[in-house]
Amino acid sequence: MNTDKPKRGLSSKGVEFYPNYTGESSKCLNYLRNLGDIKKGEREDLDATCMDDDIEHSISGIRKKNDNFEVTFLYNAEEKASDYQVLSELEDAGESVPILVKMPDGTKYANSGTPSLTIKGPGVNSIIEATASYKLDGDWQRTFPSAL
Repeated sequence: MNTDKPKRGLSSKGVEFYPNYTGESSKCLNYLRNLGDIKKGEREDLDATCMDDDIEHSISGIRKKNDNFEVTFLYNAEEKASDYQVLSELEDAGESVPILVKMPDGTKYANSGTPSLTIKGPGVNSIIEATASYKLDGDWQRTFPSAL
């Protein structure tokens, strides 16, 4: 029996999202609900089929950039420090900002992008949510936690 297995998995409890990461004084969203997929772009297939081939052949090319990333959070705009007001200022500036996702195990995923906000249409007896959609500038940079 293998007794040296790593931990089976992690709960989403403790995931943090920083909408304008500028260092250790940065604030994470207060009421994060969902994160989009963090993924590197898929590689393009380049056709390498020759005239004497019986089937198609391809080789891997460069990766396509993953353009979009979304975070969903609880809507509240009553206070200046509310998630919605903080993200509204970033949206109004119309500039790319650094973003950071911290996982409960200490792994960090960094990127940058320009946010756009949407208030999801609330229904009867439901909580109001908003979404920040980021047009990403590049690829996710991953930093694993230091080994103990």
